Amino acid sequence: MSDVRQRQPMFNLPGVIVAYAGVLIAFHAIRSLLTLRQDMEVLWLFAFIPARYEMVIDQADLGPKIWTFVTYSF
Repeated sequence: MSDVRQRQPMFNLPGVIVAYAGVLIAFHAIRSLLTLRQDMEVLWLFAFIPARYEMVIDQADLGPKIWTFVTYSF
């Protein structure tokens, strides 16, 4: 009989969840290095703002209308 011990994982979570937490930590660390103006621009581009989805279609605001459904969770 071999005395091989199995190591327990540091996080008892699926790898996807640990990776998502790492992305969130990195994202907020980067935001803390930005100036207030740059941080507001990042929020304006990637935050979910319901007023963006009014009936008036503005082509300049088309990109954020597409990707904010994905990036709002960050």
